[in-house]
Amino acid sequence: MYELIRAHDVPYVFTFSGDYNMLAILDHSPMKQVIIDLGLGFCGGVEKDYECLHRMDELQQYNRPVLVGISRKSMVYKPLGLTPDTCLCATQALQLYALEHGATILRTHDVCVTRDTIELFSQLLSVNS
Repeated sequence: MYELIRAHDVPYVFTFSGDYNMLAILDHSPMKQVIIDLGLGFCGGVEKDYECLHRMDELQQYNRPVLVGISRKSMVYKPLGLTPDTCLCATQALQLYALEHGATILRTHDVCVTRDTIELFSQLLSVNS
C-alpha cells in the first residue's frame, strides 16, 4: 500500500492511537502527504481519548495536518450522561479545543454547526493579525 501511495503521491491518513512511539515512523516516512488522525475512539477508552486530545500539541512537531474526529464520540456523551444525538454543544466545545491545539481537519457529523465553529474561531484568530 505504501508503495502505491508514494507512486501516486496521494494523501495517507495515519491513525494515531495514543502510542507516541509509533509516531517515530513519521520522522522517516518517504510519503509526503501524511495526515495524522488523532484516533479518538481507538486510544483505549474515554480516559485515554482525553489524554490523546490533551497531548495533541505534541503532534505539531511532525509538521503534518492533524485530523480530529470528536463528533458524537463516547468521550463526549458518556461523561455528561448524554447520548450521541444530544451532545452537539459538548462536541463543539471539544472541537474548538482541538482547533486551538493544532487540528487542521475536523471530521464531523454536523457539518453546518462545525463550519460555524471554525468560522468564529478563524474570526477570533484574525483580530490581532
